[in-house]
Amino acid sequence: MLGKLLTCGTMLSMLVAACSSDGGGGPSTPEDPNPTMANVTTSGSPPPRFIPSTVTVAPGGTVTWENTSPAPNLHNVVWASQAFAQSQDLEAGDTFEVTFPQAGRFDYQCLIHAGMTGQVVVE
Repeated sequence: MLGKLLTCGTMLSMLVAACSSDGGGGPSTPEDPNPTMANVTTSGSPPPRFIPSTVTVAPGGTVTWENTSPAPNLHNVVWASQAFAQSQDLEAGDTFEVTFPQAGRFDYQCLIHAGMTGQVVVE
């Protein structure tokens, strides 16, 4: 009886381990905690917003913003600290890119849409 319980317990442990894997048959790979690139898109549907609103990159990393809102929605990227050049007004499909040389937290907003804000974390 004890042998059957141990066997059932072992099989249950294997089943739980199999169900908690990534389902792709291979080992799961953790997300890079400090990527060198990040992408931010825009949403024109109410309320307008940056997606995601916060991104993290390593020092030397680059963030690219793309206006994915349908025309005629315009967006821009303007820094609270004026640490970087602001974008021009971005039309549908336009992109804007900034490379962040050192660590810090950098808040930005779209001046066209009140409340449309974001942050880049460089660490």
